[in-house]
Amino acid sequence: MADIHEYIAANDRMRILLHEPWQVAYWTRVLGVTEEELRRLLEEVGNETHLVRARLTELRETGEQQAAA
Repeated sequence: MADIHEYIAANDRMRILLHEPWQVAYWTRVLGVTEEELRRLLEEVGNETHLVRARLTELRETGEQQAAA
């Protein structure tokens, strides 16, 4: 049987929940950001993964990620 975190991750990849330490670890690894950067992104665009990914792509394309850190 799959680990509960794998089950949840597979069934709720549309939101990032910062109050779950395992989700913070998962999303920082998947997105290649620090916890601080992840929290800043969620403050800016909300917790929906497609919005976070889109904003992160914008920041990386314009080189703003390093300037915002």
